[in-house]
Amino acid sequence: MADLTDDLRLSQTPRTAASAKAVGQTRYFTGKACKRGHLSQRLASTGACLACQSEAVKSWRKANSERYTAWCERWNGENKARRRAYKSDWHLLHRAGELNRMQKWRAANPSAARAHEARRRCRLQNAPGQHTANDIENILQLQNMLCAGCSADISLAYQVDHILPLALGGSNDRKNLQILCPPCNRRKHAKHPDDWAREIGRAL
Repeated sequence: MADLTDDLRLSQTPRTAASAKAVGQTRYFTGKACKRGHLSQRLASTGACLACQSEAVKSWRKANSERYTAWCERWNGENKARRRAYKSDWHLLHRAGELNRMQKWRAANPSAARAHEARRRCRLQNAPGQHTANDIENILQLQNMLCAGCSADISLAYQVDHILPLALGGSNDRKNLQILCPPCNRRKHAKHPDDWAREIGRAL
């Protein structure tokens, strides 16, 4: 599903820097690999390969992890409102596209979608504990209508997540619930809470 989406996106990207600039886009895709072998988009302003830039940034962060972490913490502390607004805008812009891709996948894979839902219903029925709609409302208020994963505004759309997934033996009790935005819930899926915390940079 992701490969088809990526192929469609790349097919609609300008092929040269000049054509990208002409239509006001910042990237173009030649269809040819860069000197390091990356088949990736390039910046219209410099011709730089985005995959090469991504690798360079990752290498720098790894070599300067303490400095980068300190900078992130300082920036987040000084720009809480801006960070929250950015994440809220990002989710609003991408939510429709992600939901549309999910609907297309379900339509193209009805048997797999039904099997997934059946497994989840079975886990819910067999899981210990229970919760009510009032419990969910209380959790939303405790979280100030913000995603427990990324702090995005979830007033328009949210999903209930089992902190310890049912697949790993988690309960359906209120104490094992948190509210996530749809993108975070899909990324977390059935991960152990410790693994999820490390992935989003909240591990102790």
